[in-house]
This record gives sequence, structure tokens and C-alpha cells, in this order.
Amino acid sequence: MKPVFIGTAADARGFALAGVETHVCESRPDIEKELEAVTCAIADPLLIFSKSAAELIAGRCAQWRRSGTGPLFVALPG
Repeated sequence: MKPVFIGTAADARGFALAGVETHVCESRPDIEKELEAVTCAIADPLLIFSKSAAELIAGRCAQWRRSGTGPLFVALPG
């Protein structure tokens, strides 16, 4: 399982310093694009979303929770 952070540049700095792969995204289309790339490239990602990123894709996160499918993920609190 490989951790991957998705969020704003400001939120990503600490994770990058800790050695976590980071993807800076500022909009929903950016996040959707990165999700596709990450889930295709990494077999078992642990997705870590910043609060703002999680809010932009709240529908997708809710779908993953309801269906029990999708990658393991966590949304950080503000």
C-alpha cells in the first residue's frame, strides 16, 4: 500500500517533506484526472485528501463508502 496525497500546494508541502507522493490539484477536473492516473499506476494506493480536495469530490467519496469499492482513502479535517 502506497500513500498518495492529493490537495492544494500549501497542504502538500508537509507530506512532500515526509516523502509521500503528492499531487497538487486546485479544481475538481484536476482531482479527477489525478485519481485516474494514480489508480491506474499504483495497485493499492492509500489516498490522502486535503479538506478542500475531499469537498470537491464529496460525491465520489460517498459512493466509495456506500459501495465498499474503490481505493482506501482518508479526508483530512480542516
